[in-house]
Amino acid sequence: MPRYELSDGSSNKFWEIALEGKAFTTTWGRIGTAGQSKSKTFGSEAEAKKEYEKLIAEKVGKGYIEKGGQADGEQGEQGGQDAPAGGGARAGTARNPELEQAILADPDDEAAYEVYADWLQGEGDPRGELAAVQVALARGENAKLRARERALIEENRQQLLGNLPDVVEPIDFGPPVELKWQAGWLRSARIAAREGYALPDLYRSLLACESARFLRELTFGVAEIYGENSYHDTNAVIAELGLPPALRKLDFADFTYEESMISSSDLGDVGVWLRGASGLRELELEGGSMRLGPLDLPELRLFSVVTGGFTAENIRDVVQARWPKLETLSLYFGNDNYGASGGVKDVRPILEGRSLSALRELGLCNSEFADGLAGELGKSPVLRQLRVLDLSRGTLSDEGARALLASAPAFAHLERLDLSDNFLGDEMVKAVAKLCPDVRARDQREGDEEDRYASVGE
Repeated sequence: MPRYELSDGSSNKFWEIALEGKAFTTTWGRIGTAGQSKSKTFGSEAEAKKEYEKLIAEKVGKGYIEKGGQADGEQGEQGGQDAPAGGGARAGTARNPELEQAILADPDDEAAYEVYADWLQGEGDPRGELAAVQVALARGENAKLRARERALIEENRQQLLGNLPDVVEPIDFGPPVELKWQAGWLRSARIAAREGYALPDLYRSLLACESARFLRELTFGVAEIYGENSYHDTNAVIAELGLPPALRKLDFADFTYEESMISSSDLGDVGVWLRGASGLRELELEGGSMRLGPLDLPELRLFSVVTGGFTAENIRDVVQARWPKLETLSLYFGNDNYGASGGVKDVRPILEGRSLSALRELGLCNSEFADGLAGELGKSPVLRQLRVLDLSRGTLSDEGARALLASAPAFAHLERLDLSDNFLGDEMVKAVAKLCPDVRARDQREGDEEDRYASVGE
C-alpha cells in the first residue's frame, strides 16, 4: 500500500491508498496514529484506477512525499516520482449532492455544515480540515488554529478562492474583496470597485468560486471610483448570473461619502435581478436614484431604502409589493432637488396596512411631508400592529408633533418612537417624550418653514 507523508512545521500527516479491482481504501491521519479509513467502490476497474491516480497526483502536488509501502498490483509503479501529472491545488471540491441539498434547505443549520465537513475530511479534501479548524475557532479564539486556517487557505487558494483577487498591499478605502468564513465555506462577502478591479468582474469571480456555493450575505460596495457611481453594468451581470441560491441578506449598495455622494449614485434598474430574488430575507438599497419594478419577495422580512430621491413610482412599487412575511419596512423619501416626488396620498396604502399583516417596524424617514404623515398616523390601521415607528431625519415640526400628541393613546403601545433629526423645539421634545417608553428625539435642527429640508440628500 503506497504511503505518503507531509510535514510542514504546522502538521505531520500521512495518507495511504490501496487499490483492489473496482474499489480502493484510503487511510489518513496524524503520523504516529492509526488514522481513519474509508472505502469507495466504482462501476469499473478503469474508473477506480483513474480516480486512484488522480488522488495520488493531488497529494504529490500538495507536497506529500512517498515513504514506501507495498505497491498494489499494477499500481506499484505509481510512486512519488512517477505519479500522474497535474500537481497543485485540487481542480474542485469533492461533491455530495445530498449533503448540499440539506444545507440549501436550511442555510442557517450549523450542524449541516459540520456533517458535510466530516464527509469532506473522509474524502481527503482539504476543505474538510479547513472546516474543522473554523468550527473549532467559532467556539473560541486560538492563535495556533488561526495560523492553521491562514495556512490552509493559502496552500489551497486556487481551489478555495479561484480567481478572486489576493490583495496584500494597502489600498484606499479597503480591499476589493472582504470575506467571512463558516465551516469551510464563505458565509459573507463584500465586493467593491477599486483601481484595477471592476465590480461586475468581481461578482463573476465570486460566483465562480466554489467556496461561495452557500453564500448567505452579500454586500456590493461602490461601483465606480471615478465620476458617477453607476450600477448599470453590475445590474446586467447579476441578471445574467443570478444570485447565490442560499443568499439571505443583500446590501446594494454600501459606500462612504468619500467614495461617492448618495445623489451621484445611480442604482439603475434593480428590478432586472430582483425578479430572481425570491429567497431573500433582507434587502437594503442605497443610492440617489433607482427603478424597482414589481416586487414579489415571498420570504422577505426586511426591506430598507436609503435615498434622497425616492419617487412616486418607487412608492407605488412598494405599495403593490407582495411580501407576506415582511416585518420591517424602512423608506427614505428625500427632496425634489434630488428627484424625490410623491406625498402622503402615495404613502396612504402603507398607513392602511395593505398586504402588511406581518409588519412590526415601520420607518417613514427623511420626509418633507412629515407633518402630513403625523396628522394621519394616529388613526392609521397599521399603527396598531407596530412595535417600532421611525419618523427621523425629516421636517417634522411642532405642528406635526402636536398632531401626534392629539392621538397620544394610539402610540402608547410602541416600544420605540424615533423623532430624531427633525425640527422640534425644546419644549416639544419634552412633551413627546411621554408618547411611549422609548422616544428618541436627539439632534433637532432649527429653521423656518421655508428653510426646512430632509436630512439625507447629497
